[in-house]
Amino acid sequence: MTKLKLSIIVPVYNIEEDLSFCLNSILTQDFKDYELLIINDGSTDNSGDICEDYALKDNRINVYHQKNAGVSAARNLGLEKARGEWICFVDGDDELYPNSLTIVFEEAKKRLSQVIIARAFTYEKGKIKKEKYKFDDSFLEVTFDGYRLITEKSYKRGTVWGCLFKRDFLEQKRV
Repeated sequence: MTKLKLSIIVPVYNIEEDLSFCLNSILTQDFKDYELLIINDGSTDNSGDICEDYALKDNRINVYHQKNAGVSAARNLGLEKARGEWICFVDGDDELYPNSLTIVFEEAKKRLSQVIIARAFTYEKGKIKKEKYKFDDSFLEVTFDGYRLITEKSYKRGTVWGCLFKRDFLEQKRV
């Protein structure tokens, strides 16, 4: 079996109102060599049904259901199931910029990076309200406009969403 370039892991818990925006933002990316692993973490709303509906429409989507165990357990199940060379975590209530997967993936390959972090923004009425993470250039190297490169020693953000991880990096570090 050919190894996929990217596994996108989306934990889901009671986000039926936002979930379609998230999934559509992934499915409309120009980067196509990925699997989308949606982990329904025991949702009590219609989130699980929405996930299953999407899986019927696209064979890159795999949905896994578990009893509610929290976002970390959902991500860990996604990691167990993932087949990609790279791992990307996207929260189910987040959206990706158009073409962001291509941009980040190409930058990671050029720089031989193990981890890439994308900047995050809060939107209100279609306009940027505030930048969620401002990066201190003393520990992050600017790699290109809008994205930053990190090394394992400088990872200080504390979240995994909005990041692209080399799978073997996660395995070596037992993350």
